[in-house]
Amino acid sequence: MFLIAGVLGGFAGAKMGAFTGLETMLAISVLVLGFALALHKHVAQSAAFILVAIGAAMHGWAHGSQAAGSMSIVGICTGTASLVALGGAVAHAVRNAPRIITGIGTGIATVAFAILAGIL
Repeated sequence: MFLIAGVLGGFAGAKMGAFTGLETMLAISVLVLGFALALHKHVAQSAAFILVAIGAAMHGWAHGSQAAGSMSIVGICTGTASLVALGGAVAHAVRNAPRIITGIGTGIATVAFAILAGIL
C-alpha cells in the first residue's frame, strides 16, 4: 500500500509540481509516525491505512515533483521499495522490544519536530 500510494503521489507530483505546504505535510506525517511508535499507540487498521497512505502519497508527490525523467522515477521506486523492505525487517526484529521501538519513535519524532521548528 505504501508503494502504491507513493507511486500515485509521484505521478501527481511529476505532472503538477510541488505545492505550498508540502514540506510541512511531510514533516507532520513523520512526526505522527514517530509519536505513534514512541507512545505505542494502536489505532484502528483503517485509520492507520489512511494515515500511511496520505503520508506515502505526500512523500511520493515531493519526489515526483523533483524527478527528472522516467529513470529518476524508477530509481525513486527502487529506493522506496528497498527502504520499505528494510523497515519491515527492522520492525520484525524489534517487535518484542518495546524500549527499542520507543527509542526509534522518539528519534523519528525529534527529527520531524526539528524540521518543523526550522532547526534542520
